[in-house]
Order: sequence, then structure tokens, then C-alpha cells
Amino acid sequence: MRQHPVELILARNLAARLAMPTLLVDGRGELLYANRPAEDLLGQAGVGPDRVRRLAERVSSLDPHDPDEQPIVLAEMPGTVALQRGRPTHREIHVVDVAGRDRHVSVTAIPIELPAREIVGALIMFWEVD
Repeated sequence: MRQHPVELILARNLAARLAMPTLLVDGRGELLYANRPAEDLLGQAGVGPDRVRRLAERVSSLDPHDPDEQPIVLAEMPGTVALQRGRPTHREIHVVDVAGRDRHVSVTAIPIELPAREIVGALIMFWEVD
């Protein structure tokens, strides 16, 4: 296992204590951590060495789309924008949950950078819109 920058370690500690569903991704967009509320919303709670891999597969299978059911490409997702453009991003999207239901969620992604301004990851917070 490779060593992560202290900024990502601290972000993981923060995510673990947030009451809202939160994902942590590294600078390549690979899922590093999902807190319990995120696991509950994604329907993928569990333990074991392949838990993060299973969660990453689940996130990629959410079928993100707009209210008109037009697909949202990866480059337009808040997490990707935060990583590639280095700016916080917010967007409301629709996803398909593990039971096949369409869910309306609000997503905010915040880039995490080193003091040298290198983006090393992002916190992605999301919640269901009533």
C-alpha cells in the first residue's frame, strides 16, 4: 500500500466524522474511502480488503443522469471537475440506487491540494434531495 499525503489522511479522518455521505478520492480519481452514511446510501456497506473496490464499482454503476434522463459524462461530474480544474463544484443529479430506484441527489466536490497547489484528491459530499 502506498503512502498518501497527510492532507488525504486528514481528509479521511474528517470524512469519517461527517454525518453526510462523503467519498474521498485520490488525485487519479480512485476511491480511497467512503464513510458509513455513503455506504448506507450506496447500499454497499461491508468489511474486508475488497470493500473499497466494491464501493468504487458501485459508484461507477450509478448511471448518473439529468432530470430529462440524459446521461452525465464523467468529465461533467463534480468530483472530476474538482480534480481536473481545481475548483469546488456543486451539481444536482439523478442516480439509480442498488434497488433500481431513481434518486435525486445533490453533490458537492471540494479539491484537496498540497501547499505547492498540486491537487492530490477531493472530498465528494452528497445527499438525497427531498
